[in-house]
Amino acid sequence: MVLEKLLYVGTVVPSLDKEARVYKKTYTGISIYNDIIQVDDIIFKIDDCKILDLGCGDMNYAKEIKSNIVGVDIYDIKNNIVGDVCDLSTWNNFNDEQFDLIISLSSAHWFGKNTIWVKESFKKLKNNGKIFYYILHEDMINKRGFRIIGMPEHILSSNSWLLLNQNSAYKLFNEAGFNILNVKETESLVNQKIVKYIVIIGEK
Repeated sequence: MVLEKLLYVGTVVPSLDKEARVYKKTYTGISIYNDIIQVDDIIFKIDDCKILDLGCGDMNYAKEIKSNIVGVDIYDIKNNIVGDVCDLSTWNNFNDEQFDLIISLSSAHWFGKNTIWVKESFKKLKNNGKIFYYILHEDMINKRGFRIIGMPEHILSSNSWLLLNQNSAYKLFNEAGFNILNVKETESLVNQKIVKYIVIIGEK
């Protein structure tokens, strides 16, 4: 289920002249140009794209973007909203249909088995809004996997992690109401080791 066209939010773009754009940087699957953000084959205009980042960390990509970006993390890192995405009170900070794009980059496996954030993501997206989740594959969530990505020893026995593979990811987001545009497995090099991820791209 790979997209066949490049899309602005709500508008099909017949062609995209990348040569005319100024490329800046790519962060975990999000490519940033001078006036657009590209997520897989989906294009957003920077000037009018409202973004929510779950498990945002320091949002080091934000300096490249003029968009209205809101981050949520359990730690106060960089002007983000401090909160737990599995707690409804955190989501009360936002209006329904507020965001064009909701992302989570290598964070959702931390959210645990309470998947309220999936349903809340759907509610907070505008119609035709998109999600982009880059989630650690369940194969990595075991003793060997945590050592690969440098996780501390005290959490190796944890059984509370969100376990997803390609099929279960599709089911989870589809049942929440999303039209799944793409779900795939991918690999990244972390600490000189291959780490496997699930990429989910969906639409409201």
